Amino acid sequence: MNILLIGSSGFVGSNFLQYAISKTNYNFICLTRKIKKDNDRIRYLIFDKNFSNLNLNTNIDIVVYCLGNAHNVLSKKKANEILNEELEILDNFFQLQIIKSVRQFIYISSIKIYNSNEFKKIVNIDTPIKPNNFYGKLKFENESKITQNCKKLNINFNIIRPVLIYGPGMKGNLKFINFFKNYLPIVPLINKSNSRSVLNIYNLCDFIIHLIVIKYRKNDVFLLSDNKNVSTNEFIKKLINKPNKNYFYFNQKIIFLKKINNFINKFYSNLVIDISSTTNKTGWKPKYNLDNTNN
Repeated sequence: MNILLIGSSGFVGSNFLQYAISKTNYNFICLTRKIKKDNDRIRYLIFDKNFSNLNLNTNIDIVVYCLGNAHNVLSKKKANEILNEELEILDNFFQLQIIKSVRQFIYISSIKIYNSNEFKKIVNIDTPIKPNNFYGKLKFENESKITQNCKKLNINFNIIRPVLIYGPGMKGNLKFINFFKNYLPIVPLINKSNSRSVLNIYNLCDFIIHLIVIKYRKNDVFLLSDNKNVSTNEFIKKLINKPNKNYFYFNQKIIFLKKINNFINKFYSNLVIDISSTTNKTGWKPKYNLDNTNN
């Protein structure tokens, strides 16, 4: 089986490739922004938005699409530029000849396509979609474009909406946890209680493989987490995983910088999802959690 992995150099793509190579005998064609050496099962091609390197004789059976832009957007103009570029990339891809052999298209979306006001209650597959930030709108527009093209070309599509993902090579807001772990003798925590669903990167990788192995040939959307909720403070402690580490709890009211307060409000908010629809439809169950990961 030949799998085209788009976005193989990012956090999700690179972990998925490593996991899949160790668990399957599939062959991979990887689009990457960094040149790498091929081997017997992996062929690397430099990514460009016109897919000019994808004039292949090999049939592609499965597409796993991890490409995504998570930049902080400073202006409406910049946001529109990024959105238009990502939609252009998808349009270009679905016009390629290789798409004719594709049986399954798996897209990694985000839980952020839901309105953050919905996070005050448990989010499930029936929760209304109304993104209220750039990243959520971007993912939702991509979902719509993929759905439209896959239906037109009679390709089965699976859209995965993960919550906050942790694991080796964590990026974005989670990078600070490794800084606390490696450089600070005392870790500052906010004296605040909450509950969050989180996702081990290996659970995401395992679920993608599961969809491929069972030949899931239905057009479907899946919410994904470890199915075990934690507080933000517990989450940080588990990731640091050093028994001799000291923690200092302080009140958020002493923080006057708006940007830091906004981050704390976001990171310490509630966000719990119900993945029962995912497990019932596919028979998959999470294998990994905060106690068996390596950051």
